[in-house]
Amino acid sequence: MRKILFAALLFVSPAMAQVPESVDTAPPKSVWDSDLDGTAIHRISTMACPVSSGDFKRFQVILFDKYGWDVGCDYRMDGAEITLYLTR
Repeated sequence: MRKILFAALLFVSPAMAQVPESVDTAPPKSVWDSDLDGTAIHRISTMACPVSSGDFKRFQVILFDKYGWDVGCDYRMDGAEITLYLTR
């Protein structure tokens, strides 16, 4: 049975997640779709990453592997960053 782990981490300082140099972090259309309002939708899980949530604004979606199973959405506001991770 496949398990999907979902975790949200709040960083007080704007620390970036470390991604191996060999992984292209540009969100391919085969992994992410974009809704009419700009929400990024992960095609495999249907996890939605809206453009904003409260005062947080999404600044990137991340691909951590070449298959699209390990992804994330980064949000920032003054003095804080939230990264939503989805991994298989």
